[in-house]
Amino acid sequence: MSRTFTLLLLLISAAAAAFYFRVLAVEPVESATPVAYKTKPTIDYDKIFNDKLERYLTGHRLLVAGKYQALHQYVDAQYQLLEAGEITEEEFSHAMAAITLQRKEDAPHYQQLVTRYPDSPYSYLLSAQFYLERSYEERGSKWSKDTTEEQFANMHAYHALAIADYKKAISLKADLMAAYSGLINLYSAAGENSLKDKAFIKAINLNPASWLVWSSYIDSNQPRWRGSHKMMDELAQQAQKLSPDNPELQHLRWFSTWDKADTLLNKKAYDEVLATIEAPLAEGGHAVAYYLQGRVYYGKGQYKKAIAAFTRSLIERPLGQYSLRYRAYSHAMLNHHASARKDIDRGLELEGRTKRAVCAQAYVLSVDVDTRRSSLPVYKECLSLKHKNDDHSYTLNAIYKLERTFEQEDAYGDKAVAFAASAVADFSRWDTHHWLELLTERAKADVTEPALEQTFASFRHLGKLVSQQTPQFSYSHTSVTCDDAIYSPVRYKIDMQYEKGRARLLLDVCKQMGGYRVHSFVFYHD
Repeated sequence: MSRTFTLLLLLISAAAAAFYFRVLAVEPVESATPVAYKTKPTIDYDKIFNDKLERYLTGHRLLVAGKYQALHQYVDAQYQLLEAGEITEEEFSHAMAAITLQRKEDAPHYQQLVTRYPDSPYSYLLSAQFYLERSYEERGSKWSKDTTEEQFANMHAYHALAIADYKKAISLKADLMAAYSGLINLYSAAGENSLKDKAFIKAINLNPASWLVWSSYIDSNQPRWRGSHKMMDELAQQAQKLSPDNPELQHLRWFSTWDKADTLLNKKAYDEVLATIEAPLAEGGHAVAYYLQGRVYYGKGQYKKAIAAFTRSLIERPLGQYSLRYRAYSHAMLNHHASARKDIDRGLELEGRTKRAVCAQAYVLSVDVDTRRSSLPVYKECLSLKHKNDDHSYTLNAIYKLERTFEQEDAYGDKAVAFAASAVADFSRWDTHHWLELLTERAKADVTEPALEQTFASFRHLGKLVSQQTPQFSYSHTSVTCDDAIYSPVRYKIDMQYEKGRARLLLDVCKQMGGYRVHSFVFYHD
């Protein structure tokens, strides 16, 4: 039986081999051609953002140039695109926002629009938006208990002007949803909830699927404005029923998520923020989600990731001033100073020289050793724009430190670094911390081994003095010195590819000095 089975297997194998070779003879197989895999094209997100921003800046530049007729035609064309369904309500709102300036000095532009085109609803719409932005500027960002009566009075004065113009715009074009959206925002800011509700009901009776109206109304029901996340979610669910008519409404379901994540961000609960926005990030296309993600990475010191996130946010919302500003800060932290200034300049073009834009410019100029001197007048301008109840301490401190630095540098000229080293050696000097900063800045600016070694030697000497219980030792002085001595040079080291050993040396020195922030320091490698 086994012999028969073996013979059968041999016969089958022989037949299969004959068939195989016959096939090869009749149909020879060509040598395999290697498969050429195409490299996945790199998406230039920054170029996409730049192109979008340039389109939105069209109307802005027409206004600034005083070309009111061309501007009127541009706004009318944007509305025609909206009615034809070629752009969304959000895109239309971006176009209008780009034409909305914020400084008191910009008021004549809008007065000219109303004077020249008194029968155009868009003239009044743009004028009202300007007054609304002015009311926010006058009000400031503090809680009510920390806001002065003068600020409230100025806010209400601009509110009255904005309400009058929004109503005039509606009288000329009853279905102008952007005007209803503005009224909802105004009434919410003034705490006039009954008027806010009436404006919302009137608007959705005219256009039940208006994203502008629903988004303004849901946003106005945040917990801080006597609403709740539950109320926001319920309103979003109502809007979802209309989403087939306007897909934009689907995004409203994330509005309460944004507010929850923002609250966590203020508490620096970074991991919880990421967990909260995980679903909208996976869905994609949400400017706020990318912005929040960027803020988390910025807070953690992961600046390259922060830049990528802020860029994605700006693609979705090119006029996102906070994303633009924090991207500038992230570039500055990586010593990408040209990129930082470019983002700041974009913000200045969009906003004008407002408090936020000017103060951001001052900071970005001050952290670059090549532009630091030009930051001093900008800091002083920033200070002049602040409200009485704003925190002035950082700006005043920056001005003081810069003035002292320039005074000493000018006094000692080329000998400033040598003098700084001797000043640090004499730990009893009251301005030791100032000279430490100068040494650190010069070391970073010179990018030479001797300059760095001089700075490190000074730090080692300080550590030795502190470890010997120097009478002049100050705990708070040391903690600040540790931040400067460790964080700045190490951040610099990462960019310039210096070995970790130097950073570890600085950490050891800081520990000797008793710095309380050492335990939270980590190396960031994106």
